[in-house]
Amino acid sequence: MKKQGFNKFGGTEFRVAEPINEYFSILSWVNYERISIENNLSNNLQKNFNVNWDEEFKKYVKNQKIYNYSNDKKIKSRFNFVISHLKKWGFLKNSKNLVFNFEPKKFFDTDSPVEELFFKKMYLYWEEFREMVNFIISCNESSISIEKLNWAFAVFDYKEDKFEDLYAKNKQQILEEIADVSNITNIKSLFKKKINEYKILEKIFNLLRIKEPLSYSDYLELKPKEFKYIKRLLNIPPKERNVNYLDKINFYIFNHLQEDFLLDLKKISIEFNIEKEYMDMFNRWMCKLGLYNSNSKTILKSELNNFFNLENLKYLNEANFYSLPIFKVDNIEKNIKFPFKYEEVIDILNQIQSEKFEFKEAPSEKYIALKHVPNFALAEYFVNLFFTYSLNINPQNFKSICHTKLTKNLYPIFSAPGHSADFDYYDSKNNIQYIVETTILKTEKEVVDGENYSISKHAQNLVNANQNIKEINLYFVNFLKFNEEQKKELESVFLSTYKSMLEKNNVGKNIYIKKFSELINLNL
Repeated sequence: MKKQGFNKFGGTEFRVAEPINEYFSILSWVNYERISIENNLSNNLQKNFNVNWDEEFKKYVKNQKIYNYSNDKKIKSRFNFVISHLKKWGFLKNSKNLVFNFEPKKFFDTDSPVEELFFKKMYLYWEEFREMVNFIISCNESSISIEKLNWAFAVFDYKEDKFEDLYAKNKQQILEEIADVSNITNIKSLFKKKINEYKILEKIFNLLRIKEPLSYSDYLELKPKEFKYIKRLLNIPPKERNVNYLDKINFYIFNHLQEDFLLDLKKISIEFNIEKEYMDMFNRWMCKLGLYNSNSKTILKSELNNFFNLENLKYLNEANFYSLPIFKVDNIEKNIKFPFKYEEVIDILNQIQSEKFEFKEAPSEKYIALKHVPNFALAEYFVNLFFTYSLNINPQNFKSICHTKLTKNLYPIFSAPGHSADFDYYDSKNNIQYIVETTILKTEKEVVDGENYSISKHAQNLVNANQNIKEINLYFVNFLKFNEEQKKELESVFLSTYKSMLEKNNVGKNIYIKKFSELINLNL
């Protein structure tokens, strides 16, 4: 069994967010950066380039105001920590230049839920996760204790242990086997971070050696605001009031040795880490991977089969990675709703027009899901959501027309891939093709260089693929904080490129260039 390294799902800073989305967003950013760099390289140069990813990531998070760590060292540390997990889980090869262990176009363009992509990759490449899932599938019990599953997974060493053996043990049995204080000689070496009870624990440790009681004056001086470790050490029930801590501490001093004290504290420390710190991360991941609901105490095998094609896991490999379904998506999405109401979308678009993205710092659960989404992806998503509402498209069809990468609950993760429109919807009743493109580039030159050709190319591709289209309406959305002359020049350039690229197509060609705040005035 493992005696340390119990947090196997990575960064505890993702506890308050959507962990899978965060990791997928970073993968998407790496892909986005690679494409941008490749596009800027001369055709005469080889495409084998080196990138200082630490520096690029620092610039990215500061520009997008995400992962708001206190300093550059912390940003680098967290980035490397996340990357190490993506390598362990099979998304990246063990290379300095962050080489994908998948074909980017297939991976980022697939309609499979992001959660399913993670489930499959982890199952194929991460031995500990695979063994746990196999245990869940093969377990003969009708229900599986989530608490016991968490403990077994936290200490599981796939090279030495059988998962079912660890699941059969209770918490105390596990603690007895893994708590090791052979190299610990004092309180300071027991805790990596200083805790509130540090001073009183240190005093107790010294008194244990000489077998003297803790004095009342020392108790008052050293008493912390809240007892955490001592309450667990003395086996005091959580809700018990009017506890005489001094008497209980002195009783412990006269009935234990220093070695007992260190061992007891080590067990409590492990227990707090696994149950208070890491079980929350474990639950978030397991819920997002579809293995149980957030309020569950057990995994019911009967319910699991409603959402998983568990038999398919036996046949999963890289060859059928995208074609073999694991999630029963229909059951997951049949009652899905948009996360944001129309009025909220309008309000957010007005904030974006003012270049304010503070809404993603709001404390409610649905805004927390936006916390680490880059600003350019948020702008794109809310524009797409506006057009979806305006065209009366239902939530079940949103994923097929909105190319912003979404979770299965329709929250944004990252922007649409560069080779497709951000949003495209074909009105088959009227044979009208709607295309929406969004950018938060600021200068006229940036907008023209970055968007002029690509958005017209997307329109051309859609028209060429559907001969029934009679009219195509292209909407381009931006801050448009230009003077009138610049705006007219921009419109002229866009219209010229748009019409010339679609010159051979006998369709109505309309282009509308709008600010975020102007969308509400559109009559679709």
